[in-house]
Amino acid sequence: MEIIITTFNLTQVVTFPTRICNNKGTLIDNIFLDKAKLNNVTVNALDNGLSDHIAQILTLLNMKVPISKQTYTRKTRVMDVESRNNFQSYLREEVWNGVMTLGM
Repeated sequence: MEIIITTFNLTQVVTFPTRICNNKGTLIDNIFLDKAKLNNVTVNALDNGLSDHIAQILTLLNMKVPISKQTYTRKTRVMDVESRNNFQSYLREEVWNGVMTLGM
C-alpha cells in the first residue's frame, strides 16, 4: 500500500481518530489526496452522535469547478433532534441476534 501511495504522490489527510469504542480511538477511515493539493483542502471531524464512527468533512478551497448545463438530482436527509431520536428508537427495536452471528 505504501508503494502505491508514494508512486501516485498521495498522502493521508485524516489525522484524528475516526472510530471511538470503549474510550479508545482508532483511525480506520481515510482520505488520500495528491500532495500538491494539500494547501487547497481542510479536513475536520464531525461527531453526530449516531455511530461509533466520526465523520470527516473535506473542504475544497479555491477550486475552480466548471459550470455544467446538466441538471442533477440530489437526495438529502434532514438530521435534527427528532430524526436522530427516531433513528435511535429503530436501532433499539432491531433484533440483532442474526446480525451478530454472521461474522462468527
